[in-house]
Amino acid sequence: MQAQLIFTLFDGGLRRAQVRQAVARLRQAALSLANEKKVVILESKQSFLEFNTAKSTLINLADEVKSAEENFNAVQMQFKYGMADSIDVMDANTLLVDAQRRISNARSSFYLSILKIIYTQGDILDYFLQEK
Repeated sequence: MQAQLIFTLFDGGLRRAQVRQAVARLRQAALSLANEKKVVILESKQSFLEFNTAKSTLINLADEVKSAEENFNAVQMQFKYGMADSIDVMDANTLLVDAQRRISNARSSFYLSILKIIYTQGDILDYFLQEK
């Protein structure tokens, strides 16, 4: 039976350099982790603010659509009794269609903001894989 023992008498500071390198990598990993935490918090706040903005926009545009519908109905009645011409009806219709288009865009932004919140929570895959 034979055993062999090898050790370096003089390493020229290699061991100390390796330890310092490991400590530096540990510090770099800790900084990367802290940075990622800040990114997640920022994305979460941004998603929540986008959600609130989209919700407020949707509420305001619902009132605008209601107003445009009432305007269109009033102009149609005026046209029916000869108090408005066809250009007034077309203007009222354009106003109504524009309001409906904007509320449709706002609704899609609202749903996208909800999906972004789900994404920032890390549940987006579970959300899409759920059986409905």
